[in-house]
Amino acid sequence: MISEAQFIAWFFVTAFSPWKGGVHERMVGLTKQALRRAIGRHLDLNELCTFITETEAVINQRPLTYVASDSLQILRPIDFLHPDPHLQLHVDSTHLNDPQFTPCPPSSRICILEKWRHTQRCLDKFWTIWHSEHFHSLREQQQRQLHNGPRSQLKRIPRLHEVVLLQEDKMHRATWKLAQIIDISPSSDGAICTAGVRTANGRTFLRSISPLYSLEIEGREGNMETEGTPVDKQIPNSDARLGKCRKKHNHPLSLKQDKKKKS
Repeated sequence: MISEAQFIAWFFVTAFSPWKGGVHERMVGLTKQALRRAIGRHLDLNELCTFITETEAVINQRPLTYVASDSLQILRPIDFLHPDPHLQLHVDSTHLNDPQFTPCPPSSRICILEKWRHTQRCLDKFWTIWHSEHFHSLREQQQRQLHNGPRSQLKRIPRLHEVVLLQEDKMHRATWKLAQIIDISPSSDGAICTAGVRTANGRTFLRSISPLYSLEIEGREGNMETEGTPVDKQIPNSDARLGKCRKKHNHPLSLKQDKKKKS
């Protein structure tokens, strides 16, 4: 009755198909884990409702893909729900000690400020945990695309002109930094460990490929040849080097070369 009154339609995944709907199920799991680690059982009902609303805004501001690579403008889930939203209340913490400062008409100023401070601390802790876990989830997604085995240690090599997420320490809440790959230069042994990137403000610098993450929804043009060079040729002789390594080390834990059999 409630579903019919609210025009709620239910859509179910196919039975015995746990891989369907895995993206949003993974997101729900990450959010629950971050909530438990951030707040535990220390919030009352009103604080919890406020905190859940704030975390919903944080999660819905994660970048899905980019609109244009030249401007590095991102497309987020919140852009479908509330176009051009202003969700965060930026309050200078230096004003909190001012006795005339009131962020809202309170019944008890000290009580309101203390609750607000506590919620902000919980949100910052939630952001730190969820931000790190989301990057870890993106890395797992890239590894599954490369190899279906349970122990894949392969890392996806960023493509030239691809727009990626740049992981940095101590980023502000709901802040994501995007960059575009402008240069990929293999080392002397053919491995790609460093890439040149350009941020939205035009700054260019070198970064290791470790803090570079593909977006949740990759662009179609990322799979195409951009400079006339096939993607599989960006790592020269990679298959040959892997083949020699496998022949040299028959056992995965062996660190010594196999001795030649005496004739």
